[in-house]
Amino acid sequence: MHDIVDEATEDMVRLAATSSAEMEERSVFGVMRRRLPWLLLCLVGTLLSGGVLEHFDRLLAAMSSLVLFVPAIMAMGGNSGIQTSTVTVRSLATGRLRPGEVMQALWRELRVAMGMACLLGLLVCAVAWVWTHGSRVAYCVGSAMFAAVFLSAILGAGIPLLFRSLRIDPAIASGPLITTLNDVVSLLIYFGVALFVFSWMV
Repeated sequence: MHDIVDEATEDMVRLAATSSAEMEERSVFGVMRRRLPWLLLCLVGTLLSGGVLEHFDRLLAAMSSLVLFVPAIMAMGGNSGIQTSTVTVRSLATGRLRPGEVMQALWRELRVAMGMACLLGLLVCAVAWVWTHGSRVAYCVGSAMFAAVFLSAILGAGIPLLFRSLRIDPAIASGPLITTLNDVVSLLIYFGVALFVFSWMV
């Protein structure tokens, strides 16, 4: 029983980008040393997200209603990626995902991501259509939600598998990286779609 609890605890703390050794660490600086590198990585990601927002500041000024859906796009992309990465890392840790089953697992996650992306994209498009009184923002939000959820899920499955092939612990390395990448990618998708819609679709 204790072995099961210990293994589950190890999995949980690794997904938080730390290790079970931290729980035994008595030094404040020792704990900081374990946590800080990944938090710094996340900080870089948030600054990159800010850079994306600054790059599209004119578009935001012209279409202020786009701002209303930034939290939804970022959050749903991040949640989709974390869900998929958690399942993938757990499957790797427990041995359920064997080397010969990688392509099968990726194909399954691809189909799941496609289904969720379609449903969430249609739902948020309908909400945005009502909220913005039929504005083209609804098409931007729906398309961006679809792409963000789909690509984030693919990253969530692919990055842990890539790290495992590179002999890097996927549980420790993938969590913060996936979160950071998803934020940046989701914003780029959203504003890229919006720029296309409002610049080329007259």
